[in-house]
Amino acid sequence: MKVLVIGAVFDPSWKGGEPILARNVVNGLRLLGNEVTVIYRKRKYSSIWPSSVDPRILNFYFSMIKKIKPDITLVFYDYDVTALYASKKAGIPCVVAVHIYWPFCPYLSLYLENKGICEGLSFKRCLMHISGKDILRKTISPFYTGLSYLKKKTCLRMLKTADAIIVPSEYVKSVFLKYKFNNVYVVYTGININEIQYHKKWSKTEECKVILNTTGYTTKSKGFHHFVILARYITKLRKNVRFVATGFCGRVDAVEGLGYLSRREYIKLVSRAYLAVTPLLWADPCPQAVLLPMAVGTPVIAYSSGGVPEILKDGGILIRRGDIRNLIRCTLRLIDDEQLTSELGKKARHIIENNFTIDHTIRGYYEVLKKALNRCL
Repeated sequence: MKVLVIGAVFDPSWKGGEPILARNVVNGLRLLGNEVTVIYRKRKYSSIWPSSVDPRILNFYFSMIKKIKPDITLVFYDYDVTALYASKKAGIPCVVAVHIYWPFCPYLSLYLENKGICEGLSFKRCLMHISGKDILRKTISPFYTGLSYLKKKTCLRMLKTADAIIVPSEYVKSVFLKYKFNNVYVVYTGININEIQYHKKWSKTEECKVILNTTGYTTKSKGFHHFVILARYITKLRKNVRFVATGFCGRVDAVEGLGYLSRREYIKLVSRAYLAVTPLLWADPCPQAVLLPMAVGTPVIAYSSGGVPEILKDGGILIRRGDIRNLIRCTLRLIDDEQLTSELGKKARHIIENNFTIDHTIRGYYEVLKKALNRCL
């Protein structure tokens, strides 16, 4: 199978888990004997073309598709449906991978600060979200919201022409189903366990137990303020704990910021942690913040949000989203019960090995591509 993979996610400056996944999928498809070519155009979210198809990028994608002549294209959805449109214009079957709420939300997250998870695309909701309290934004936001809303609506219509759409969880699939999509397939984001040495065993000789916030951000949507409340409360009750987080340097109340770490450094940190706490308030589709600690055998306490319940299962403790009291109670329980913590860590690793490795992901992508191509022959 000759596959052309397209997406701004391959820009080296693009951060996060999606570029890692995309590169792993490309390498995996090649190992399965497919001829894979990757193309992308560097783009900035702040300079997005107001249309659902960017004419500045369209000609490049279309000309490359005509030159390479692939059997099928795999598009990692970024800012619009330009690559999909170019594929259809060239008469090439196209599979689109959507890993965040790009098609539904101008702010990508379907989350309203201080209000919670958004119910979905609507002009009124988008207007309330975008305008905020700033006078200037209130003045221009109706115009901007109108453009964003129309763009999202046209993107959704175009996405329905894709031969298949890959999403990373049943939760994200349920969002697509609200908009009457019938070509959506779930392929979970896998972990490359070859880069992770599993030798999880917390030692009583260690100075203290590290409780790690694995989200990597200090925003409200990631629940960082809940982690701070947790740390502040527990450090008054237990002296043998240390609350740490990445994404910032310095100290916020009882939480120590370790800055921005390389992936190798971050994996070492997660491996040394006694416990991972992931209080996500937005509906994260398939969070690496849960997958990675599970892969190294670190149990996770997490809010039941987005795709988290599909991953965590009995490899940690699920808590109703926003229930800080229960978050504190369960964290204290695991701090005091080392045997239970160890058992949960072993179960977590077992779940990853059996369901969420990168091999599972690559095979899933391959099967969807093959199915979409066969349907178009």
